Amino acid sequence: MQQSIVDRLSGITEEEHEILRGRKSVDRSLYMDGSRDVISGEKLLEKGKLIAIRPHTRFIAFPEHSHDYVEMVYMCSGSTSHVVNGRPVALEQGELLMLGAECPAVH
Repeated sequence: MQQSIVDRLSGITEEEHEILRGRKSVDRSLYMDGSRDVISGEKLLEKGKLIAIRPHTRFIAFPEHSHDYVEMVYMCSGSTSHVVNGRPVALEQGELLMLGAECPAVH
């Protein structure tokens, strides 16, 4: 992967700055509508776009959730652990994880 892409995706987001300053949980309003644990594609996609490329929130556990879209996670560097459909999944650098809509996952 080109270093310029890794650099762009490795920057600390405003949400991550808040987490590093002591925020104890994910800001659900950035991802979900109401009390459902379903991440909304409308919250993450720009109007008229069918795909978004963004870094996954780091430095905090992301609670169990599902999506109303297909999520693809590419591990640019390092590794991470997920729980998908109740089963542990380790994602290593260069690997891709695809999650179907409504698939329960913990990151």
